[in-house]
Amino acid sequence: MVDFTESFTEPVTNPTQPLTNFTQSVTKFTQSIPNVTQPIPKFTKSMTNFTKRMTTFSQSLTNVTQRITNLAQRVPNFTIVTAFFNLGSFRKGFWTTFTPELYQGWASVFGRMQNNLVVYTDDLTFKQIIEDSRLELKAQTSVVFIQNRSSLWAFQLRPHIQTIFADPSYPKHHPNTVLADYPCAQHAKYEVVARTIQDRVFPAAHYAWLDVGYFRDIVDQKFSFSLQVPGDFDDNKIAYTKIAEASLSVEPATLIKQNSLWIGGGMFIGTPKTLLTYFEQYKRAVHFFLSEQLMNSDQQMVYGMFTDKGRQIIKPTIELQLYTPQGPGNPWFYLGFHCLRKLNDPTV
Repeated sequence: MVDFTESFTEPVTNPTQPLTNFTQSVTKFTQSIPNVTQPIPKFTKSMTNFTKRMTTFSQSLTNVTQRITNLAQRVPNFTIVTAFFNLGSFRKGFWTTFTPELYQGWASVFGRMQNNLVVYTDDLTFKQIIEDSRLELKAQTSVVFIQNRSSLWAFQLRPHIQTIFADPSYPKHHPNTVLADYPCAQHAKYEVVARTIQDRVFPAAHYAWLDVGYFRDIVDQKFSFSLQVPGDFDDNKIAYTKIAEASLSVEPATLIKQNSLWIGGGMFIGTPKTLLTYFEQYKRAVHFFLSEQLMNSDQQMVYGMFTDKGRQIIKPTIELQLYTPQGPGNPWFYLGFHCLRKLNDPTV
């Protein structure tokens, strides 16, 4: 600090000298004060850099959030279960023949489906096709090879079913009431879905059964997709596509022998709890109809279970939520396409 008293204690020999000395002292004092404005440009620059970094961080956070959202869309909390049991070639309907090769061709569509997928099969070729098509989705895929399909409850019913179909008077609807393995494979759908839940393979809020050929109409297309549970789905029920109006007062024996339709069995949806209960309910229906010497595909078993007589005997506790086909497209596959969300389409 400058001492101003020095300027006024010297002998006055020059009248202007004190003023000169004072001016010099003030100048020295001013120079001795730090330049407080000097750091301001540095501070401003630091704030600018900080703002830029925060902007970059915010953008990175937005990108991470978007990736999480995209992942949630690509891998929804919805596990899909399917199966292929090699029944050889068989007649379907009046003139169509279904072959193992046909199913193998349809299976390629699973390579574009982003959901977790569980596949059961007794066919090594089919197993390899699934593994190859899901190579980029390996972590989301489980293939269960069934060494002996007779180990499944559904195929253990074959001898009894074969006895029913061997009766010349039993109506013939290819392959439902002709090839005993066919209804066995249909019943197995409910069994493998229950097994998937019990084994906690890709645990999820919802599970669906999906026929191998369900998306046969888009096999040749390129877009990837995921399946999402419909927003209006009731978790206490099982979802199916409604194929036809039902007469619930009809005798189960009549609708089973006439091959009557109400729901499409190509896809059904439920929560783990309802599906496990529904499997037990479905088994009760199958065993009852077998005891009555009646058999057909799962579509007739479900229909029969919910007729007036079926309700009295089976006493179902899990009800159905039916989706009525809307707009163009094959009505048999309505529910699946209602759930389908395209993730990219290279043709657009």
